[in-house]
Amino acid sequence: MDLGRTQALLARLYTEPALRARFIDDPAGIGAVAGLSEQDARWLAEHCGAAIASFGKSLVAKRRVDVAKLLPRTCRVLGQRFRPLFARFARNGRTAGARSIRDDAEAFAAAVAGEVGRPSWIRDLARFEGALARANRPGPRLIVRTFRWQVTTPVRGDEGAEVEPRRRWTCVVWLRWRREGRLGRWVFSCARTQRTAALTLAPARPAATGR
Repeated sequence: MDLGRTQALLARLYTEPALRARFIDDPAGIGAVAGLSEQDARWLAEHCGAAIASFGKSLVAKRRVDVAKLLPRTCRVLGQRFRPLFARFARNGRTAGARSIRDDAEAFAAAVAGEVGRPSWIRDLARFEGALARANRPGPRLIVRTFRWQVTTPVRGDEGAEVEPRRRWTCVVWLRWRREGRLGRWVFSCARTQRTAALTLAPARPAATGR
């Protein structure tokens, strides 16, 4: 057995759910592409298949928890839909190891924002938190996003859960001049029925370390 090629394939199987599913269905075919003999590929599937599947699921679960920390409001609003949505997202791309947590958070936020059937304010909320995750990456940064809903501040219902915010045009600007500088945030908001605009400068937290 070619140890180097086997280790390379295992690394990909652990981090790429789609490849892992294809390997379970056709170990010889995937093994051949990776440079393994049919015998070695079938041995790998027989002796390591269960461990690969189990480890892969645990990695996806860990990434789901980590993404929820970067997109807390979006994940809370999705409620019970969050887990199946993230599972589908994980099947369609790489999650553990090959991507950073911020990569996952931004990509998942984009996936939620791109769902046509979802309420537009939830899509705006996902876009806002995805942009916030990007803004908190280290280094100089300038990000400008516009939203149809005032998603910068959560609105709580009678039971404390976040509910639909005000429909108000909102522009958010994140700016950091230097790599080690503080991140500034400016929020411009304007109601359709009023000819007034409000400017808010929010103090920034130090940029989180990207992984």
